[in-house]
Amino acid sequence: MDSLFGISMTVIMWVLLGILGLAVGVVLYVVLRSRVMFLMGLRNIPRRGAQTTLIILGLMLSTLIITAAFTTGDTVDRSLTAQGYSMLGHVDEWIQLAAERNGPPREIDSTIPQRLSDRLREAIEADPDAKIDGYLPILRSDVPIVNPRSRQSEPIVNFVGLDSTSLDGFPDVIDAGSGELLDVGSLAADEAFMNESAADALDTEAGDTIQIFVRSEPHDFTIMAIVEDKVVTGLGDFNAKEGLVTRLDTLQGLLGQPGEVNFIAISNEGGVRSGLDLTEDVLASLDVAIVDVSFERAALEVYDVKRDLIEDFQLVGNVMTTFFLIFGLFSIASGMLLIVMIFVMLAAERRSELGMARAIGTRRGHLVQMFLSEGMAYNMLAAFVGVGLGVLVAVGIANVMGRIFGDFFNIEPHVTARSLIISYSLGVSLTFLTVTFASWRVSNLNIVAAIRDLDEVSVPNPEAGTVRGFLRGLLNATVTVVLAPISLFVLMLRGHTFGFSAPERVYGERIPLWPFFVVPLAPFYLIALAIVALTRDRRPDKMSSWLVALGILVPPFGLALVALQDRRAMISWAPGLATVGIVGG
Repeated sequence: MDSLFGISMTVIMWVLLGILGLAVGVVLYVVLRSRVMFLMGLRNIPRRGAQTTLIILGLMLSTLIITAAFTTGDTVDRSLTAQGYSMLGHVDEWIQLAAERNGPPREIDSTIPQRLSDRLREAIEADPDAKIDGYLPILRSDVPIVNPRSRQSEPIVNFVGLDSTSLDGFPDVIDAGSGELLDVGSLAADEAFMNESAADALDTEAGDTIQIFVRSEPHDFTIMAIVEDKVVTGLGDFNAKEGLVTRLDTLQGLLGQPGEVNFIAISNEGGVRSGLDLTEDVLASLDVAIVDVSFERAALEVYDVKRDLIEDFQLVGNVMTTFFLIFGLFSIASGMLLIVMIFVMLAAERRSELGMARAIGTRRGHLVQMFLSEGMAYNMLAAFVGVGLGVLVAVGIANVMGRIFGDFFNIEPHVTARSLIISYSLGVSLTFLTVTFASWRVSNLNIVAAIRDLDEVSVPNPEAGTVRGFLRGLLNATVTVVLAPISLFVLMLRGHTFGFSAPERVYGERIPLWPFFVVPLAPFYLIALAIVALTRDRRPDKMSSWLVALGILVPPFGLALVALQDRRAMISWAPGLATVGIVGG
């Protein structure tokens, strides 16, 4: 998996490593400045084994969920992309008629004159910067097949013909049993290779004679070997893997299509995976070559099939990771609350000890350092445990997915060092922030009450029943009552032609009038009309991220941003209500 939420996983890893380094640096600062506080924090870890185990189990929850999510994403990404690389082999792009939509090989029905293909090959070979090591014209057709020996039949099998003189860049016709590379050019006019999926469906073995029906006429072919499922051996789609392969001239004669091919497979320099990096360069070279061959440039197009397929598979992996992370957020939040609760309980248990420490001269900051040191030690160990258990959970998920989707593709557990580093760093960072907050919270105690183990006396709110307190409450109510209806009307008008920019606006269409008949809402509706009218022709093409952040934090400003934004890219400003409420109240 290469990205998450559009951000490179490598960038995420380095950022989190930086945050992890900052957290470790804080603890090292405590060691250097307050070694006694650091040792006092660590001394409780070996003294209470059962408590230490319980704390580690609580702290590891976030890391476990994060690790399971990332490892599951890696597993799905690796399994699907491996399937894609295996199916396509050395085929990186193919050239087809522009009338064909980009799709699997079995959907290609139109043909390209072979003379045009030959001219295109010459143009590519004349380009020293082409970075292409394979050019393979292919003809295909769906045919029904019967195996008389096994009495099995298939109504649709993808029969492909390969130009035997162009196979140098495509070592993909491989014997399924021995792994030996086979030569299509060695086949006679009545011989073919059958791929594994077709052999399983027809119960076919090497040496069997099968019948192929073309225009209702049977033709006998001898199967010389069973080969791996590849595009060049007849694999037509995920749901139509059955295929047969023979020489191009044999299939052209059988179909009555001499001098025609359906598409031209292209292999980039490099291997099955590394060739993908040259896709952009190869596409540019192919476009130039197609322009050079003839006036038929508009009739041909290049489909970067491997990149398209691999990106789709990687997207599925990203979706799986996002799915588990989002649903895991609730558990992660619960784990963070559990951490706060654990440290509050630790502080309650050691309340007298902490009170005596304050009484002999330690400051509140020293208590924070002591708890922070103890918490970071728990944290580092718990993250290791969480990463290990998270991998085990991901392996279990992969096994379950393999049983469910095993008929479509193979799911094999896959773990990357990058994902483990991200999981560990993120788990430690989240827990460190929580531990820091909890340490600050529990260090706030009354010395006398702590030593005597008395209940803390809560200080009454000095603004309760005062004019200032009343004004704060009024501010919160105003934000909620005034901005909420205005924002709803702004959003409603942004979807109406009244809120469209001038080129899109339909003049003469009446605005909704019903809010005027609800007297309490009419003033809010008038304000919304004014905001939309003032901003509808001033919408920027792109909203800066700092403006979005400001709009979320400051509701009135966010309201203007909502009006300014394109109606198809709405910004949410509602969280700002909570911010203003906290600040004001």
